[in-house]
Amino acid sequence: MDGTAHNKQGLGAVPSILLGKLKVWMVLLLIPVYCVLAIIHWPPEFEGVALNDGMKTLNIELARESLGMGITALIMVFYALVLRQKKN
Repeated sequence: MDGTAHNKQGLGAVPSILLGKLKVWMVLLLIPVYCVLAIIHWPPEFEGVALNDGMKTLNIELARESLGMGITALIMVFYALVLRQKKN
């Protein structure tokens, strides 16, 4: 793995750290970004996300990346709801 995956995962932590300073529009902007990243990282052939044997194939690693970006998009939806509640 070339380290870019770790950089992308680090991007998911930035909104968490800035939760008190984020504006709703910023979070809403991040949701489609993470959705696009999830689609881009979807493997050509899905082989699952088996954790018991480590990274057996590139397709498994891509599926994990895609799943992580999708989860991050869902977390951004949650953040947007929390920020809207705080605003009201």
